[in-house]
Amino acid sequence: MRIIALPGYRGVDGNRGAWVMHRIEDNVAHFDMLSFWDDIDAIKRFAGEDYRMSQYFDFDEDFLIEKELHVRHWYMYDE
Repeated sequence: MRIIALPGYRGVDGNRGAWVMHRIEDNVAHFDMLSFWDDIDAIKRFAGEDYRMSQYFDFDEDFLIEKELHVRHWYMYDE
């Protein structure tokens, strides 16, 4: 993730940062990606027009037990 995924997110115009979080629970590692974007158009530059669909790399099949179909988008206000 540090070599391919995070630079992939961070290299897109409009990305404000990306992090990977993980925790171990009963000998299973859980991972979540957290990324911040300027707007929906920036997300589309990374994920394509159907930006609600999860994006995976070819090698993810070797490591993941399951894959989520959709991502969750949140709006953040800093006022």
